[in-house]
Amino acid sequence: MKTIFIIFFVVCCTIFCTAQKETREFRTNINEVEVSPPLFTGVRNIVYLENTGTNRFRDYIIANLDYVVDESTPEGTEVVSFVVTSTGQITDLKVVNSVSSDIDEEFIRVIKNTNGMWKPALKDGKYAAMPQEVSVTFSSNGDLNTTIETFKQRAENYFTKACINLYEKHNLRKAENMFDQAVRYLPHDCSTLLLRGICRYGRGNKDGAMEDWSRVKELGGINMAESYLAEDIKELDGYKELMTFLEE
Repeated sequence: MKTIFIIFFVVCCTIFCTAQKETREFRTNINEVEVSPPLFTGVRNIVYLENTGTNRFRDYIIANLDYVVDESTPEGTEVVSFVVTSTGQITDLKVVNSVSSDIDEEFIRVIKNTNGMWKPALKDGKYAAMPQEVSVTFSSNGDLNTTIETFKQRAENYFTKACINLYEKHNLRKAENMFDQAVRYLPHDCSTLLLRGICRYGRGNKDGAMEDWSRVKELGGINMAESYLAEDIKELDGYKELMTFLEE
């Protein structure tokens, strides 16, 4: 029997919580503008309740996800982003990382049904639209910490195989496939996304490369001046374009 874990990520201006942990409700200051993220109320059209947050949203998804999870369910981490508007509505739903098309469809359906169940974000005292992101991890292990460690190890194994194909065998197609597998388990790893973008660029998929590199920026970016990746990829197609894109 596979287990569903709900991991909630908040995208708030330049703030992004990337570790495989649940975020806490928080209020912060960005350039002296007070910002607090949207909070899930679980009650339609009542957007001003207190005592709301990530646990209630997690429970809502688990209770309403109409999907049979069994041994045939693929393992991985589904990631969906959306925007909570200033009136608590849900817009701009996007699958960031897909485990399967069936899961995509059901997960989006459940999130769409939370229209009007959100307390909007506050920005400098005013309600404002703000992007959110939620991850659902499908695993055959019933323990979250064990699942995180297992997924990390699997992603690292695929990452190593991908790098061998990229740097030593110069097989971009196989390297990209291996990076795909790594991303399926660890979709928030910037190094994997950056190198998959290099593979995509080298194979002529420039839009796919830009999508991966844009995602790296959303996740906080990589300091290429200090990264071991910089020297390794200098001679590869797409390096100059990557550096230009990251510096923009």
